[in-house]
Amino acid sequence: MSTSRLALVLAVVFGGCLSLDTAPGDGGTDTASPQRLCWAPAGDVLESVAVTVLARQYLGDGGRCFPSDALYRLVNSTGGDVPETLTGDADAGVLLTPRQMNGVFEIQVRLSDAWQAVGRLYLARPVNGRMMSRICSVLSPLAQGFACDGRVEFGDGGVGPRAFDWLQAGAHTYALTDGGIQRLSVDAASAGAFLRHPSDVKQWGADEFGLSTLDSLNTLRVFGSDGGYFAIQFPDDSPLAAVWRQSGVTFFSRDSADSVGEVCEVRASAEVQCSAGFISAVAKDNAWGLASTFSNEFVWNHFQFDGGWRGGAVPFVSPSGWFPLGSGSRAVPEGVALKSPDQRRVLVWTASETHGGYELVLLNAPSSVLASGVQQGLFWASWDGGIFLGR
Repeated sequence: MSTSRLALVLAVVFGGCLSLDTAPGDGGTDTASPQRLCWAPAGDVLESVAVTVLARQYLGDGGRCFPSDALYRLVNSTGGDVPETLTGDADAGVLLTPRQMNGVFEIQVRLSDAWQAVGRLYLARPVNGRMMSRICSVLSPLAQGFACDGRVEFGDGGVGPRAFDWLQAGAHTYALTDGGIQRLSVDAASAGAFLRHPSDVKQWGADEFGLSTLDSLNTLRVFGSDGGYFAIQFPDDSPLAAVWRQSGVTFFSRDSADSVGEVCEVRASAEVQCSAGFISAVAKDNAWGLASTFSNEFVWNHFQFDGGWRGGAVPFVSPSGWFPLGSGSRAVPEGVALKSPDQRRVLVWTASETHGGYELVLLNAPSSVLASGVQQGLFWASWDGGIFLGR
């Protein structure tokens, strides 16, 4: 996310979205008679395991009420799925999903022979992983471990070399050091000089065909696998916000004068082609970028790769009150990470091959989360005194 776009985001004043404690019907003024059974919501961001409790029954004494005898259903916001009818357990007094679910759903109630939307629900997969007693502001996944703030931590408990930052793509691992950039073996146990290149790198991306870097002077350098490169100098008033590579092509995104932004591809030093859009997270052939217009929630537009990046049909809308969370990594993340209003939960939206193309993942921490991210399928969150790693 670019600095100017983030500043615009932080200036937004959030409003509440509809939830289960808002009355259905015109104007939300449906008044319950005394002793009426109603639903109280369990929340709008929930872990989904088997069937999930969405609401609990209570005895209303007047005022707003979602009647427990009405019909309710969930409609997947990504479209294409048949609406899921919710079931009530009279003995337990709970409203349940029919099965384990994942994604963003609109909850609807049947009133006067018509379905009315009354809120949005986020059903996420809890992550299995491990916790360690350390703090990371930047985490880089590697083949046999990870790098925490530049120090390699192997899965067997050993430690490896230290660098400013690490980047892995396929069989290549790159380390940013005082002397330039080194290319290492996959296990990061042995190093070999790759580029005698200044350590001033703000953003970088790699694939099996090479490496691309962006420095603080807004200079983009594109390196081949043999270390040869070309450089493009961009004006200071047009800073690049993200750099990544796909199928041997370098891409970058930046803000534009009309606030829509643009996504550009670089194939040679004289070939830069741009189109409208803004991208800040990339997961293989899917990408997302924060929209420039806001209402009560953040909206990330979706893009798909078909040789170039084209607008998709599935934007991601954040829960009300949740806000973007990232880390100081130079690499583009593989999903959108959000922090809860109490700062102790992280919700990640990313691509998935097993959940209809997209997946929500929910991380829970014992205290306020300082940084989080997703890279190479590894989800992580760090807080004061601990870090969680999971897939």
